[in-house]
Amino acid sequence: MFAVASTKEQIISAAREVLMRGGSAAFSVRKVAQAAGMSLGNLQYHFGSKVELLGGLLDADIAEYRGMYEQMRLESEEAGRRGRAALHGFIALALNDVQLHEQTAVFRALYSFTEPEIIERLHTYYAELHGLLQEGLAALAGVPVESRVVARSSAILFPYLDGFDSTAELLAITPAEISDLLTEIVWSILQSEDKK
Repeated sequence: MFAVASTKEQIISAAREVLMRGGSAAFSVRKVAQAAGMSLGNLQYHFGSKVELLGGLLDADIAEYRGMYEQMRLESEEAGRRGRAALHGFIALALNDVQLHEQTAVFRALYSFTEPEIIERLHTYYAELHGLLQEGLAALAGVPVESRVVARSSAILFPYLDGFDSTAELLAITPAEISDLLTEIVWSILQSEDKK
């Protein structure tokens, strides 16, 4: 039996679709309600404004990432994978998601909004995503999140993962090779003597 999407999930899915198809210029709460097959009033009951709706989309994205990473962590533990193998899985998962052109289209549209509340919410989203990455790296290295090796490792990974969708097609190596390379670099940092 398939799970039925909640009304909020339907709205978020429709908002994502409207952003992918028309970008920020074509985005409105009314168009999202239409795409979700509901009245404007019903949508506004769940999300009172465009800012709330886009914030809900970002919250759903973070929750999805957190769930994916938690699932990967559990599968790694069950399979007895530790350290480098788990890091490789973590990086491969992130690269795979970043490669999805739909996700790229949504975030390009989000960055073209000019409302300060939306820009601030995007900054918050990236801070949360960065925190999630740091939590994973700290767990793999067995060090506190505030440690230098986690800061150095995330300084390598985060900008690369964020820009990967724009550069992937230009690179002369495959995503699997990139995942191997990033794993090697980050693993050497995480294993360095300086774990302060």
